[in-house]
Amino acid sequence: MHASIRHSLAAFLLVAFALTGVSVAQAKIDCTKIHVYHCPITSGGPYVKGDPGSVPGGATVTISDGHTATTTTAAADGSFSALLPNLVTPVGATITIRVGEESCTVTVEPCPRL
Repeated sequence: MHASIRHSLAAFLLVAFALTGVSVAQAKIDCTKIHVYHCPITSGGPYVKGDPGSVPGGATVTISDGHTATTTTAAADGSFSALLPNLVTPVGATITIRVGEESCTVTVEPCPRL
């Protein structure tokens, strides 16, 4: 489906739901706003960074490599960060981000150049 048609359909559905009183639940996780970096020298290990709006504010975020998991709490704006010293996270590995029953995967990236 063409992008403009998808956007028009989405706008129509939002208006239709608003007029009927049906609430539209927002996605809990926006994985496009979440990055996992492998920076063992500068940060003491890999770390995850969620930009504002990546998860609901105040949510408990679980970060897992399939073997080990850690949790953190998002700030009011939906941002979060956590060091991952116990996770096996080489560049190219995938990490699962979970909030409640919703999850997505993020690929570990090389440490960004400062």
